[in-house]
Amino acid sequence: MSNSDPKPRAIFDGCYGESEVPRALAEELWSAEVSLRGGSRLLQRGRVGKGKFSDFIWLIYSVFFIVDPIQRHNAGVWLEFAAAYTCFLALYTGLVYAKRKRTQFVVLIAMGLLGIAYFPFNGGACGMFIYVAAFVPFIAESIPVSVITFAAVSGIMMVVGVLRIFRCRCGIGESGGCAAHAREQKTGACA
Repeated sequence: MSNSDPKPRAIFDGCYGESEVPRALAEELWSAEVSLRGGSRLLQRGRVGKGKFSDFIWLIYSVFFIVDPIQRHNAGVWLEFAAAYTCFLALYTGLVYAKRKRTQFVVLIAMGLLGIAYFPFNGGACGMFIYVAAFVPFIAESIPVSVITFAAVSGIMMVVGVLRIFRCRCGIGESGGCAAHAREQKTGACA
């Protein structure tokens, strides 16, 4: 490619000659993916800062966050849930309406940290890790970054889950989701 070429060429243009078929096919497949997922702005190229209300449909999966507070019947647990879920909604909204990719990455990291902080108290909060893993490919648009993030999120979930079990089995309190263990201790069924 010489400096006198009127338009820059994409990396794959050299493989396929001057044909626009591969680029057109890639764009068609991308459009199909976007329409399959409901046309969400988070999935569209150039989506940074262009969120719309339909992006909030994915919050339906956060319904699992509420299961633990419902089962535990404790006002303190509900207050913890209210605080954590409010933070989660603020972060999710920030993710949708962020004007720069860097801001989106910072919000994803904050969401992951919120998951780490709240998961020991509510097992349903592992969904925060899933949101991080689900959104990173659309923000990074890089397979290696996505795979590394999936591995990191999986490792973090595993470590935090083991710590949650360890905390419960060591009798460090009922606030960590150990209501069943506390009942076992009261009845003498726990060794």
